[in-house]
Amino acid sequence: MELWLVRHGPAEEIDPRRWPRDDDRPLTGAGAALVRRVAPVLARAIGGPRVIATSPAARARATAELLAAAFDPPAPIEGWAELAPGAPAPPVLHRLIPRAHAGRLLPVVVGHAPTIHELVGLAVAGEPVELVRIPRGGAGRLEFPAVPRPRSATLAGPWSPEEILAGAIRA
Repeated sequence: MELWLVRHGPAEEIDPRRWPRDDDRPLTGAGAALVRRVAPVLARAIGGPRVIATSPAARARATAELLAAAFDPPAPIEGWAELAPGAPAPPVLHRLIPRAHAGRLLPVVVGHAPTIHELVGLAVAGEPVELVRIPRGGAGRLEFPAVPRPRSATLAGPWSPEEILAGAIRA
């Protein structure tokens, strides 16, 4: 089973006067443009519409919406509190297990550092530690032999947006 991880695109700088809640910070114009370019390449590599699980933060939600629109038909989106900024990785992995047991495709996960980086560490090494860094607007793919479990996955990537656009991802 494969799990695609996408880090949200470049977002506006932290500014409590403009966004009193960090969750409200949007993508920059350039960040949205970058995700629009990367999304069709990711959608082709992922290979078909899937549910996209996203952090409820505005920057991740916008990234998820742009990615969802790149699928034909557009992919459905689910907001997951487990993917909120600063959330620990283990609850994300635990939420995936019932889907795998039911034989359903794992969702594409759109989230933040450090959560998605720690998810990679948990899946590959068995500990929620940062083994790799997925750049903003970049992606990685975890391959599980069966049900997602700690220390059972291998990682393909991570790929930066530039690598994605240059064709580094293979489906």
